[in-house]
Amino acid sequence: RPLCLAFDFNTNPMSLVVGQTYLQRNLLLVLREFVYGPTTIDAVVQDFRAHYSSHRADVIIYGDATKGTTPQTAQSNWDMVMMSFRGYHVTPERRVPPGNPRVGDRLNSVNRLLSGDGPVTIQIEQDLCPELVRDFREVIMTPDGRQIYKEKDPDNPYYFRTHASDAFGYWVFREWPTVAEVVQQMGVKRAPMDMSKAMGA
Repeated sequence: RPLCLAFDFNTNPMSLVVGQTYLQRNLLLVLREFVYGPTTIDAVVQDFRAHYSSHRADVIIYGDATKGTTPQTAQSNWDMVMMSFRGYHVTPERRVPPGNPRVGDRLNSVNRLLSGDGPVTIQIEQDLCPELVRDFREVIMTPDGRQIYKEKDPDNPYYFRTHASDAFGYWVFREWPTVAEVVQQMGVKRAPMDMSKAMGA
């Protein structure tokens, strides 16, 4: 089956979440994460390739729509991803939207699946995805409830939080947006959302 790769671009940590979907079983399976740093996009992709060198099906990639640039080359993050896959058995299919969803919309999509109310059930290989599991347990919102809290001090234990779940959220939002989000994408206005009730996943 195709492998689904979800990226969140930071040098420390860089985050890549790998999984598969089994729609006939209504299952989203998270297989492994590559979350560490400081590192580069190429290093993480090469790590993935080493672990999945025998995989012969398609690869679908998701992630942060912000193109950004890598400090080493000044090329866009997505250019670097595609360059790092040169020579792999298949050219990845990109499912990255022109812009990122609103944080609240992305959280709603993830929380719906985590709660069991969504169209698929999430199954996580916990031993191979420790950072993603910690995110689901520990990530919090800012005091105003509008954003995910981000820690800028690398000496703070919370510093590594949010990145794995951000990557995962880009994948989930792209494939399983809520009905309200689909309505918004069609240009229909909706009432403001009460973010104070959003879970920090």
